[in-house]
Amino acid sequence: MKIRFAIFAYFVLAVSGAFAQTNVLVYAGLTNTALGNATLTLSNNELAVINLASNGVDGVSIALPGTLTALEVYLPSLEVSNTLPIGAFLEEEVIGPNGALGTMTVTKTGVTNGIVTGNFLPLGSSNFTVLAYSNGVFVAGATNVSETNVLASFDILPSLDFEVGVGVTVNFNSNFQSTVLADPVGPVLCDKIYFIPDGVSFEGPFQAVNVMAFQVPVLTIAGEVVLPVTLSLSRIGQAVELHWFGTANLQNSSNLQNWTNISGATSPYIVEIIPANQFFRLSQTNTF
Repeated sequence: MKIRFAIFAYFVLAVSGAFAQTNVLVYAGLTNTALGNATLTLSNNELAVINLASNGVDGVSIALPGTLTALEVYLPSLEVSNTLPIGAFLEEEVIGPNGALGTMTVTKTGVTNGIVTGNFLPLGSSNFTVLAYSNGVFVAGATNVSETNVLASFDILPSLDFEVGVGVTVNFNSNFQSTVLADPVGPVLCDKIYFIPDGVSFEGPFQAVNVMAFQVPVLTIAGEVVLPVTLSLSRIGQAVELHWFGTANLQNSSNLQNWTNISGATSPYIVEIIPANQFFRLSQTNTF
């Protein structure tokens, strides 16, 4: 089984209008558990991870049910007014039955720039293949890049798109200058970089992805998107209860032709049984 995690990793500095803080919350149908000293709170359909100390181990762990094969996590607003200190980082860690399988880290190294580093030694991989693309076209690459080195550097802080089982992809909103280590071309314009750990494969279930931060006051998760997108139901008296994972939009229709988003619908969602036909589906946008 191949699992792809897409972690859109941004930093935010403030949260307002929050509700009660806790250590475990179900968000988008997925169980989110605070790591370290962090606590979780819901506000305006977003999950805020707060009380982050400067130790690099506080954050959130998102459990991955065995029926899912992919997860994207959206954390909007990279940083406000360039106030994060140099050295601040965000780390994504993939967890298997016996612990961490690998990590990727984005670190701020300058006013607007940063680097990507990786570590898949728990799987026995010490080298990466690094491939850069722009609008789907290959523009640069490097092979046998040691995991002890910087895998890439860039002139803006990116979002991370995990493709666990194949490698790790870094997606960006637009083309930017990036240096792929050991490539003779030098800096190139690209909007996506693949980091593929060499000589490893994944076996057994994947249990969670951890998102941890250093010198980042608050993380806000604006969505958790999953694959596959499935909708299930159970009957409760004269109603049915719809269940799904992720922050997909629930839509309804009376004729299977015209579909309308149900504003504010979250799982579980209860629908009264009426004589007229009612059809439901999920709609979502992702980068898988």
